[in-house]
Amino acid sequence: MSVWRSVLSASFACVLGLASSGAAAQSAAPFPSRPVTLIVPFGAGGSTDITARALGDAVGKLLGQRVIVENRPGGSGATAIASFRLRPSDGHTVLIMGSTQIANQYMNEVSYNVQRDFRPIAIHMFYNAGLVVRADAPWKTFQELVAYAKANPGKLTYSSAAAGTPQHLVMERLAAEQGLDLTFVPYGDGMKAVLAVMGGHVTASSQVTEWKPLVLNGDLRLLVTYGTKRMAQFPDVPTLMELGYGISTLGFNSLVVAKDTPQDVFEKLEKAFQTVLQDPNSDFAKLVVKYDLLPETMNAPEAAAYFLALDEQVRKVLGASRPKN
Repeated sequence: MSVWRSVLSASFACVLGLASSGAAAQSAAPFPSRPVTLIVPFGAGGSTDITARALGDAVGKLLGQRVIVENRPGGSGATAIASFRLRPSDGHTVLIMGSTQIANQYMNEVSYNVQRDFRPIAIHMFYNAGLVVRADAPWKTFQELVAYAKANPGKLTYSSAAAGTPQHLVMERLAAEQGLDLTFVPYGDGMKAVLAVMGGHVTASSQVTEWKPLVLNGDLRLLVTYGTKRMAQFPDVPTLMELGYGISTLGFNSLVVAKDTPQDVFEKLEKAFQTVLQDPNSDFAKLVVKYDLLPETMNAPEAAAYFLALDEQVRKVLGASRPKN
């Protein structure tokens, strides 16, 4: 009996040893140990989704694991953030987050705090945007539209996709600084916001480039754009900066992970994403140009500083003292 007991004890110890070493090997497995999920806060088929898939494919090859795009539209990004925060903070889930999610903290009851909960890997693109009116509208320049707004308080209505977007905030800032009484009409969708101008439901639309085909075919007139330089396809249209308003604001998309993601994992992700972002010949870079987006290679420290600056700007424009959560 004692012999068998000794044999069984030795065998049991061996099994425990193997199990223990297997668990240690699993916990110490190099990142990534499984496919990486890239959560997109918009539906499939849009420019953010399509460019994210190209970016994910390229990054996956560098990481040695697939990057799977998961679409979580709804709630101005709240649905995507809620799903993201349920995942482990191990770097295997990356979230695309935009400027709207920063603004939402000051307008709605949200479950997150950008500075507390997220760490940006990079800002990888900006969106061109501008203000359009109908082609038969009497205003040929942005200055003429501003003069009309000053002379007719409350009569100028403008649309945008949603409250808190850079396209909304730029108009609120202009209204505050120029003493304008404007009426904002959110439509919940960028194309609907633009079509509202076509239908005569609003005076103007402050929106990203959903208006481009309608401007090109002569249905709408682009009065001004919001970037630091003129859009290549509309070289005759000035920027707000050129007109002396001192404002440059564009929506952006960033890549973030949970704040407590391990440093070595974070560095590996940043290196992989930056490698792709800095390649002008990548499929991602080509798609960015195709969709009239602006490629960006802002690294982690630069992105974190940009987040802080935008946070302060949003506080000032919305007159808020702190996030609502």
